[in-house]
Amino acid sequence: MALVRPRLRSLAFGIALAAGVVYAFLISARVAVLVFVALLLAAGIEPLIDRVRTHTPLGRGATLLLVYAVFFAIVLALVVLVVPSAIQQFNDLGPRLTPLLNDAREWARTIEPRALSSGLIGLINTVQEALVPSGSEVPEPDTLIALGLTFAEAVISLISVLALVYFWLTERARMQRFALNLLPAGRRAGAREAWNEIELRLGSWIRGQLIIMGSVGVATTVAYFLIDLEGALLLGLIAALVEAIPLVGPALGAVPALIVAALTGKMEVVILVAVVTSSSRSSRAMS
Repeated sequence: MALVRPRLRSLAFGIALAAGVVYAFLISARVAVLVFVALLLAAGIEPLIDRVRTHTPLGRGATLLLVYAVFFAIVLALVVLVVPSAIQQFNDLGPRLTPLLNDAREWARTIEPRALSSGLIGLINTVQEALVPSGSEVPEPDTLIALGLTFAEAVISLISVLALVYFWLTERARMQRFALNLLPAGRRAGAREAWNEIELRLGSWIRGQLIIMGSVGVATTVAYFLIDLEGALLLGLIAALVEAIPLVGPALGAVPALIVAALTGKMEVVILVAVVTSSSRSSRAMS
C-alpha cells in the first residue's frame, strides 16, 4: 500500500498537468493563431519595407505605417466597388435561385435509395433557408447581437495582427539579440543563421501565396468580364481569397461563379465559367 499511494498521487498529478496543458492550449489557441499570422505577414512584407527604405528617408516604423495606409486604401476601394453590388446581388439571389432549388428538390425525390434522396432534400432545404430570405424583413435580436459580436471580434483580431506585425518589424533585431543571448555563445551563430533562414523561407512562401492570389483574382475577374458574367469583380475577389485555402480553395472559388452562371440559364456561359475555373486550378497546380 505504501508504494501504491505515491504512484496514485503521481498519476493524478500527471493527469491534472496534462488537463491543464490542454486547457491552456484551448484558451490560447486563438492568440497563437493571431501571433502566427502576424509573423507570417511580417516575414512576407519585410523585403518591401527594406526596399522602400532604400529609396526614401523614412524610418522603419514610418515606412510600415505607409504600407498600412496603402493597404487600407486598397481595402476601402474594394469595399466601395464591391460591397454595394454584392448586397444587391445577394438580395436578388433568392428569387432567382428559388426555381432552380425547386427543380433540384423534385429531382432529388426521384433518387433511390430513399435515404440518399432524403439527405439531398434536406441539403437543398438548408441551402434555401440560408440564401432565400424569409417573409420577415426585421432581423431577430439574437442575430443582430451575433453579427455585432462577430464584427467586433474581426476588428479586434485585425488590429491585434497589425499591432503585432508593427512590433515585430520594429523590434525584431532587439528580440533576436535577446533570444540569442539566452543560448551558449558557441551556438548563437548557428541559431542566428537558422532563424534568418526560416524567416526567409516563410517570407518567400507568403509572398508566393499573395502573388498567386492576386494573379488568380485578376485573371478570373477579367475572364468573367469578358464572359459578361454578373458580379465579375465580386466573383474574382472570392476566387482570390479562397486561393489561400490549401487543396480545396480553387474548387470553393468556382462554386459561386458556377451558381451565377447557372442562374443565367445559358449552358454556354456555364461551360465558359467551368473552363475558366479549370484553367485557374491548372495554373495553381503548375505553380
